[in-house]
Amino acid sequence: MRRALEHGQPQRLEELLRQLQSGAVALADLVDSLSTAGHRRLLAGIVAAATLDAGAGAELRRAIDRYAQQAGSERDFYRQIIARLVRGELIDVEAIAARSSEPDRQSDAGRRSGVQVDAARSAIEPTPGSARLFRAYDLYAVLVAPDQERVSGQDPADAAIDELARDHPQQFRRLLSELRSGVVRLPPIAARLSETGIGRLIEAFVKSAAGSADADRSQFLQSVDNYARLAGSARAFRLRVLQRLVDGELVDLDALAEKSLSAPARPDEPDRYPERRAQPESPEAVESIQATGTALTHPESRAALQALGSYLDGGAALTGADLAQLRRSVEQLLGAD
Repeated sequence: MRRALEHGQPQRLEELLRQLQSGAVALADLVDSLSTAGHRRLLAGIVAAATLDAGAGAELRRAIDRYAQQAGSERDFYRQIIARLVRGELIDVEAIAARSSEPDRQSDAGRRSGVQVDAARSAIEPTPGSARLFRAYDLYAVLVAPDQERVSGQDPADAAIDELARDHPQQFRRLLSELRSGVVRLPPIAARLSETGIGRLIEAFVKSAAGSADADRSQFLQSVDNYARLAGSARAFRLRVLQRLVDGELVDLDALAEKSLSAPARPDEPDRYPERRAQPESPEAVESIQATGTALTHPESRAALQALGSYLDGGAALTGADLAQLRRSVEQLLGAD
């Protein structure tokens, strides 16, 4: 670990950060054995591993170094910031510097007065770059560590996805990369996303795919929308598409659409999570839903719906038999005699 910190080995530092975040390495055990200089090196390594923008990371380190000079206990100051970075919390460097100065003022009031500390705090303001970095890190934490306490912990997952994609593209690319590699798991994130949020991730994965023309990507996204309108659960259908994109698997929209008509969502899919479950239906509503499911899963109905999907995609024309079967399916769905 010392070699990784001293020589800035990115892969080792990223692995260390993941182990600290997962609890495989206890932060307390690690920092207890470090000197103040060791804390400084560890902090620099974690900042480097946690940020894709080298310029923003360097700016954050400079801001931390300035505040460290005003802290009563530099070692305690570094330790508190390291802990917040590992937990994915928003960092208020000024407040941490103030807290770490309290023991020093109590033990050696003559060496540093409260007035001097307050003056130093007011003279050093967070820079726009560091504030932007803090915000990006906090949005990322909203998604990957939803149970952590943080300043903006009320941000909904959908809003976090939108803001990351719009204002923090590097951090958003990091999220996509970690979903692909399995460092971040999709189900806990998707559990708190609406159909729109899931669609936003689908769009991001499709647009980030290498070797595809823009026209092909647009056509694929339009096909996803068309099939989603025909699916029994549009959200479950989109989630299945997203999971295959994350896993790097071939996406067969026909098969996924049919699966959404004939099979329930998997237990780990978001609309099966307790917080996403609808209120209990009345017996009459359940009976109606069951009748609808029977109509949709009938082989002839599925074939007609697939023909409609191909027509909407512009790949085939509807025959008279297709139209007749679609009419019968709709009448059955509506309860017509």
